[in-house]
Amino acid sequence: MELLAPAGNLEAGVAAFQYGADAVYLGLQNFSARADADNFSFDDLSTILGLAHNNPEWPRKVYVAVNTLVRERELPELIDTLARLRDMEPDALIVQDWAVFQLVQEYFPEITLHASTQMAIHNAQGARYASDIGFTRIVASRELTIPEIADIARLPNLEVEVFIHGALCYSYSGLCQLSATMRGESGNRGECAYICRKKYNIAGPDGPCEACNAMSMKDLAAGDVIPANRRAEEDAALRRRRHELLPESHRRHVRARRTATFRSGHQDDFLPPVDALPSEKPPPGGHHGHACRRPSRHRNRNRHGNRRRPAGPRPLHHQRPAVGKTRRPAD
Repeated sequence: MELLAPAGNLEAGVAAFQYGADAVYLGLQNFSARADADNFSFDDLSTILGLAHNNPEWPRKVYVAVNTLVRERELPELIDTLARLRDMEPDALIVQDWAVFQLVQEYFPEITLHASTQMAIHNAQGARYASDIGFTRIVASRELTIPEIADIARLPNLEVEVFIHGALCYSYSGLCQLSATMRGESGNRGECAYICRKKYNIAGPDGPCEACNAMSMKDLAAGDVIPANRRAEEDAALRRRRHELLPESHRRHVRARRTATFRSGHQDDFLPPVDALPSEKPPPGGHHGHACRRPSRHRNRNRHGNRRRPAGPRPLHHQRPAVGKTRRPAD
């Protein structure tokens, strides 16, 4: 089982490795579905690849997300990017657009491909098709339950990656058109305006709901279901979502998931201690995920955004807890 963490910039990537991640996924300055993160230059990518691949005691992996939908006029830049990535040899590319898939298959066959969660692969039939055409891993839709993940994980010769921590989209993975329709800013282009996080006045059969967050999802906090995911598939990858976390918060969350996932792994001998780890219980406004489909358990109508709760005891020189950056939509 692999613990995979996001890296919104080089500092976050180094922190993730330092505190127990087996791999990181990251975006470049273009073609990343996290356009509001700092992201990586090619020089930064070279640095993190060297750090990951040149450790003989614990080699790590780096996955590069080229996971936006690509416009026709962007194809020359995309091809140049793919050529540079081929030469730099990341461990895989995470893709959404079928054009990117086809270009890699035809002109850059050396590159390993992972199917992004934005491809909405949500059952064994879809996963089997992805495997047959050349994907080595799928990032399963975040809406799946553990039995559904287990069905996919039984397929041979295909790795399965599962989200266990972080923000959730109100829509099904990769299918939301709300931001694109209302603001002209597509979530599938890395430009989501997070309209689902805004307050709305709603009239319904249960009475009016004024200034409520009708579409605001609770964060995924699935630490307690890690053993179930492990039973579902020993070769699964567990992913944390959020590129914008600060390294201080990053290290605590990664170390906590590392502890929950590999309590007796030999690699733990190389990890620095953390005084206190985040609770395995979901935070206020969070939920375990993968356990059920009841929408009422996954939404929070009262508020959205970061709750500014520390991940653990803070050093004395810190006056405020480190929190992830939250991009709030313009009014």
